[in-house]
Amino acid sequence: MAIGIMQYFLRNPKAADDLYGIACYRLPSQVIYHHVADVSDALDWLVSLGWLNKVTSASSSPIFSLNASRRGEAETFVAGQSARRGRTRSRKRPSSP
Repeated sequence: MAIGIMQYFLRNPKAADDLYGIACYRLPSQVIYHHVADVSDALDWLVSLGWLNKVTSASSSPIFSLNASRRGEAETFVAGQSARRGRTRSRKRPSSP
């Protein structure tokens, strides 16, 4: 989940949205409420790493955005995770006859 969120923010570095808006871009509307907790946990983790900013106000939900000063670290992490997924998938494919 966290990788997908970072990929979104890296592709859209000027994006800023709240928890429900971020959950909506990734998840079908009929299951969104079941996954909001997962999205919330992933966002909190990405904020704790410093890759996303979280701005809170009394009048709205927190808003998350890419921390441009840490973009390089986030890109390195996402690239490494994407490469790892590719290796895992290629091992799971059946071999050709």
